[in-house]
Amino acid sequence: MKKITLNLILLLAINIIANAQLTIDSVSVVKTCLSCDSIGSNPPPSPYGSLYIEVSGGVAPYSFSLTGMHPANSTPLTTTSNNGTTGFYNSLCQDTFTLVINDANNNTLSYTFNTYPPTPPTLSIDSITVKPDSTNNPNSGYIEFHVTTNADSVFYMIQDVNNSLNLGSLGGWQQTPVFDSLPGGYYYNLYVDIYPKVYPNCNNGIDSGATFFQVYVPLACENTGFADFFYNDVCLYQSVNFLDNSYAGDGAGNNIVSWYWDFGDGMIDVSPTPLPHTYSSPGVYNVTLVVQTSHGCTFGQVHQVTVHEIPNSSFSYQDNGSGQFTFNDLSTVNNGVIASWYWDFGDGTTSTSQNPVHQYASTGSYFVCLLTTSSFGCADTICQNVSFITGVNDLNDYSKIKIQPNPTQNYITVPNVAYNQLIIYDVTGKEIEKFNQNTSVVDVKEYKPGVYFVKLITANRVYDLKFLKE
Repeated sequence: MKKITLNLILLLAINIIANAQLTIDSVSVVKTCLSCDSIGSNPPPSPYGSLYIEVSGGVAPYSFSLTGMHPANSTPLTTTSNNGTTGFYNSLCQDTFTLVINDANNNTLSYTFNTYPPTPPTLSIDSITVKPDSTNNPNSGYIEFHVTTNADSVFYMIQDVNNSLNLGSLGGWQQTPVFDSLPGGYYYNLYVDIYPKVYPNCNNGIDSGATFFQVYVPLACENTGFADFFYNDVCLYQSVNFLDNSYAGDGAGNNIVSWYWDFGDGMIDVSPTPLPHTYSSPGVYNVTLVVQTSHGCTFGQVHQVTVHEIPNSSFSYQDNGSGQFTFNDLSTVNNGVIASWYWDFGDGTTSTSQNPVHQYASTGSYFVCLLTTSSFGCADTICQNVSFITGVNDLNDYSKIKIQPNPTQNYITVPNVAYNQLIIYDVTGKEIEKFNQNTSVVDVKEYKPGVYFVKLITANRVYDLKFLKE
């Protein structure tokens, strides 16, 4: 009787142990960046996720059925285990899954999990301050980061781009966002790193490595120095005067040591103050000045210089009889408009009308000149001989007055006429020489080749002549 009772107790104990509650002993879930919409790609754009799980209790064998919320995971993935281990579900995409576990006695246990990675910490660089260092050393700089982050820890590091400077304690990772007393005139690589790390991060936030920036710390002269120059717009054939107005910038002993001028027409100069420059054609020229300082700063400036076209002065005239002449302006200009006219009728009288009518008081040949000025202040002169002749005697008298030799290379002989004044002009109306007494020979060897006009003023009349200098 005692033996039967003992066996019954042992059987009950074994049955209670075998029917112990199902429990999960361990779980390992590998997260993934693979979207369930992309699982048909070959190869997939991201690695798969997986599940490993161990259970105990209940009565073996165990059955496992895995389903997900995404349509791609609606068909259950089933497996059976005799030892309470599922093996691997190793082809999981991003989804929320439910694993249902049943034992031989239909005891059920559910486990819900997802394969989405957790949101990694974020970091944004709001600004980076660069200014002179705290000791007011003009050739050193100070950098400070201003960041926003939800990370547990932030670390900063700095290096010069060529990694050639010994930055001492500033060369390693630090938790302060300030770097002081950095040598100026260098580019620096700045690194920012945050913790904890999250893997994978699916391109969202910062997971590993460091965020990289490049910042330049200027020399003192770069903060305040500049290149500049004065200049003037001109008319064609006039010279432009350039005057340097650059500043080397701060820093003890800092001076400008070199200048480079590019006048925009293929000509250059390397002097501090170049000679006046003359352009050969009208237009707008980009003039560049580059200066370098003894502290290593380089500055440049570009200004546009305008060379205005000059007018083309021209006129015709009509002899109305009795010494009256009508003068018609035919001048043109391609840049701006003709703004003013100045007529010299060769008899001591002038006019500022565009198309004047003039009355001569006595017969003779008159050297008439027209000076036109454009709206940009550019001027041009044209001169012509105008003869007021009333009879044969005037013609005979005028025909006797000649300059010889003509053409000439070295000298001219003035007609044997008692004159009070002799004036020589070039074709622009510019006075070249003036003689106030009788001179029979004029040396013209130094004259430029071209046509010249001679005004011979006697007591009774004015003769206008011309000669060609070869």
